[in-house]
Amino acid sequence: MAQPVTAATPPDVGDLYDEIEVPQYFYQAIQFMLGHQMSMILPGVDMARIQYLEGQAEKYFQQAENENRDKSPIYFAPNIGVYTR
Repeated sequence: MAQPVTAATPPDVGDLYDEIEVPQYFYQAIQFMLGHQMSMILPGVDMARIQYLEGQAEKYFQQAENENRDKSPIYFAPNIGVYTR
């Protein structure tokens, strides 16, 4: 069974044996997504609970996707002055 691995530096691809590296900010999104899928499969789950889990899964997944970016500042300096004289 695959175990999530968290690391500050990317691991060597040759060292990955049945392991998946998952950032920690995806944990809640994954938990709510699995909960939502299970609530749809299991009998007797209230429809309000299913809708709640679906909303939470979408919310936390969106937060995780927004966190999954490079936080370096963006500054464009075209320096095309030599071409426009």
